[in-house]
Amino acid sequence: MVAILILTILFILALPPLFFIPLVLCRIHRICVILAAKIFQRGKLLHILHDMSTLFDAGPTFTRKAMTIVTILEVNSSRFDIEKLRKNFEFKREFPKLDFTNPENLSKLYNYASHGRVWQKDSPLWEFLLVENVDTPRGGGRTFLIWRCAHVLCDGRSVFKLVRKLFDDAIDTLPVPTTVERKNSGGSSLSKVSKFLRLPYAIVEYVVNVEFDNTRVPQQYFHLEKDSCDIFSMTTNSLSMADLKRIKNAYRVDFITLLLAGVAAGIRDAYLKRGLKIDTHIKVAFILPAKNHRDVLMNHLTTGAILLPIGEEDSVKRLLLIRNRVAAFRSSGIPEILNWYYNLLGSLPLPILKKLIQYQPEATVMVNNIFGHEEKLYLHGDEVNVPFTGVNIAVAENSGYAYDVRFYPYDGAGYLGVSGFDEYFSNVDDTSKYLDNCISEWNNLSNLVFASSKETSMESMQIKCM
Repeated sequence: MVAILILTILFILALPPLFFIPLVLCRIHRICVILAAKIFQRGKLLHILHDMSTLFDAGPTFTRKAMTIVTILEVNSSRFDIEKLRKNFEFKREFPKLDFTNPENLSKLYNYASHGRVWQKDSPLWEFLLVENVDTPRGGGRTFLIWRCAHVLCDGRSVFKLVRKLFDDAIDTLPVPTTVERKNSGGSSLSKVSKFLRLPYAIVEYVVNVEFDNTRVPQQYFHLEKDSCDIFSMTTNSLSMADLKRIKNAYRVDFITLLLAGVAAGIRDAYLKRGLKIDTHIKVAFILPAKNHRDVLMNHLTTGAILLPIGEEDSVKRLLLIRNRVAAFRSSGIPEILNWYYNLLGSLPLPILKKLIQYQPEATVMVNNIFGHEEKLYLHGDEVNVPFTGVNIAVAENSGYAYDVRFYPYDGAGYLGVSGFDEYFSNVDDTSKYLDNCISEWNNLSNLVFASSKETSMESMQIKCM
């Protein structure tokens, strides 16, 4: 018994160095790959992408399942001079003119832009599409400018930096907004050393308890086996960012926590529709921007996941549980390790990488808090609307992935959107109901926290679509 105890203690003491040795070796390997690319003149004898971009290149780039980033801009056709942009961009007109006041047609446009068009070899992995003189919820005679690019080129922050250069505003001097609310790491040197030593165990616990969790959103609809799935998308009308921030501040949570609380309500409704007992938790992933993003096109991000406590009945308790789990994840050091891990994977040869990513566990829901501009933008003097921004989710079809929830701010308003497979949504009405559940959860949290306030009327604190 004593011998077993001694061996256990020795194993625990040896775990940190055993854990970091392979990481250091992979780091050295990545440096060697980069040096080789420089020596052999990359693009001639050895072609290499940024290491994390290689992860996206490992996917099926030239198929319907390509990782594609899409941003749709809407302007007034009568005041928009396309010739001013034609000097620098080649526009393609291939999507038919439809009545886009109909949400079904908007969903078709989103699907066409995200996965209906397939990237071609020996052609650029970015493009502008143009849909002119159409009717939208904002009026007639509108034009859609659709920016598409393969995720292999860049991430959302790079897209934000690039696309904003199109506009009239002198916004290059404005700070780029961040979705990460960082607190002073502080702490003594001893606490930092202790955190470093605990990191291997934290990673093992995270992988075993979170990453390998296979709880799934229950399917609502069942279909015969088919080659591809239909996708339905919807974006709300603008929501008041001021009201959302008041709720966030009242509960002392960060914004991703508030978004996850809305997502939890939407997932709970999927169980209730089927008359199923709600699971205690479900794995939900989210994107976090990594530190020190350079001012170039690149992929520099990290991901995270928590077990969303959907089994908790009380909205406030559920929100606080989410807050604690998000805070624990951010302070654990795992986000930085995951960023490093993705870079290390990207240094591997593509055949090996493609084999490895087949075994990466997937979440059933992804939440994206996307960069947006806080001020209204103008293109050649015309106000710009942003009805859609997101990423192609067809890459995850037939894998247990249910839907992607996205939120982006613009001009003092917030836009909540969702895209989901046809096992979970049968039409855009289902997507609209899902978004309504998210907003209802925020209104409920607002009612609970401000119920006893004499200074704030309940009507003014309702999250309304503007």
